[in-house]
Amino acid sequence: MKKTTKKIRIRNGHLAGKQHPVTGVKFSKNGFPIFQSKYTLTLPKELYKSSNSKQFKHANKRLL
Repeated sequence: MKKTTKKIRIRNGHLAGKQHPVTGVKFSKNGFPIFQSKYTLTLPKELYKSSNSKQFKHANKRLL
């Protein structure tokens, strides 16, 4: 099997490791925005390959 690397263009990649001048959002060293989360949920392993609707149903129950 041949290994390849796929390059992706990140919209605000030029802000890698910096802060957005207007919104104040910080960006990781890879150029992805870092948002503060209100809640963190870990999906159980048995739902990893489940449909989106099953995963969302589980997540929504945890939020209530």
